[in-house]
Amino acid sequence: MREAKGFSTYYVGIKDESGKIIAGSMLSVLPIFMNGTLVQALRGPLLDYKDEEQVTFFHEHLIAFLKKKNCIYLHIDPYVPYVPHDLDGNVVEGDFDNRDVVSLLKKLGYRHEGFTRGIDLSREPR
Repeated sequence: MREAKGFSTYYVGIKDESGKIIAGSMLSVLPIFMNGTLVQALRGPLLDYKDEEQVTFFHEHLIAFLKKKNCIYLHIDPYVPYVPHDLDGNVVEGDFDNRDVVSLLKKLGYRHEGFTRGIDLSREPR
């Protein structure tokens, strides 16, 4: 479906010593300007975001791969819940907390685009 819209599709990942896939992502690459491309990792990459070494390794190798594809913009939207909130918008204490994941991604150079409400048709639905 994405290829019909002009995207090229690539699959990248990490295998452990036994050959088992432990991280991966489907990348949709779209030519957008001159020789540059827009790359989307919809609902990904899929990896253990609590493992800083794995995230950093994947990121560094992903960037090297994307440089070869003339990537000028990479959009990721990992399927990682941030922190739980109650109906009034207050953080529910004592439950999961993935603020450190956002901090790690920012440290690697990603920019958080903020939280949204409703449906943004230009993005992958949540």
